[in-house]
Amino acid sequence: MSDLRARAKESEKGFIVPDEWGEQVQLEVGGYFEGRHRGFAEGGKTGAWLAWDSTGGLCFIWNCYRLQQGYDREKPNIGDRVVIFRDSDYRTKYDDEGEASGLGFGLACEPCSDPLPESGAPEDDDGIPFLCLGGSVSRSAASAVAGTA
Repeated sequence: MSDLRARAKESEKGFIVPDEWGEQVQLEVGGYFEGRHRGFAEGGKTGAWLAWDSTGGLCFIWNCYRLQQGYDREKPNIGDRVVIFRDSDYRTKYDDEGEASGLGFGLACEPCSDPLPESGAPEDDDGIPFLCLGGSVSRSAASAVAGTA
């Protein structure tokens, strides 16, 4: 019975944000977040979009309808630049007159080939970073075997 009590007590805490998500992004209306896309994580009521902030720190923003629309439209890859704009809340069909429960967000993304914040450029055997043609920091297996970049 003590195991059940311990589990019941632990479940009272609800969802606990994992450390690897980082700090929560909280934007005031009219504010912007600028960073790089890390992906999406299930958890909590809605899941969360994961990012690196402008200094390379780990962060996340809770998902909502307008953010989901933006991410579905933009389809960013890991490492792409992401800008999120916090707009005014909007009225949904479920709101009473004078209420606005929809969270207003806008999102724009662009590709970015810079090294990811938590990883530098690959290094060759001499410890010197190399860049491939076109500025990419990776090379294909075929070019690595052939000794070409």
